[in-house]
This record gives sequence, C-alpha cells and structure tokens, in this order.
Amino acid sequence: MWKLVVTTAIRSNVQVVATAHCYDCIQGLAALLVSAPKLAPEVSVQKTERSLPAVVNLDSAEIQPRYGR
Repeated sequence: MWKLVVTTAIRSNVQVVATAHCYDCIQGLAALLVSAPKLAPEVSVQKTERSLPAVVNLDSAEIQPRYGR
C-alpha cells in the first residue's frame, strides 16, 4: 500500500498527510524504505503525543532502525 501511495504522490507532485494509529502501518512504511531505498528521500514521519513536549520528526534514516522488522 505504501509503495502505491508514495509513488503516486511523487508522480502527481503532491504531499500526502496520513494518520496511523497502528504500529503495523509504520512497520510497513519502514519495510518499503528497505525494499525501495530510492524512495527514502520522499518519506518522513511526524509523531505527536500529548505527553511529548513537541512533535518528533523522523526522516527515512530514522524510521528504518526504529520501526523496521
């Protein structure tokens, strides 16, 4: 699913904002970054929680080790 979303966004020159409350969804994004590293510069994750003092920004290099399988 993520490959379709990311490649379509690149092709259409649009930004995608998606919310995910499921850890498997983020792990799927990390798996995409492993299998298609050329897409990595186009992907980032912003984590927000009420308990955090600020938004946590993760680029593709940080997503893989944190969420990869």
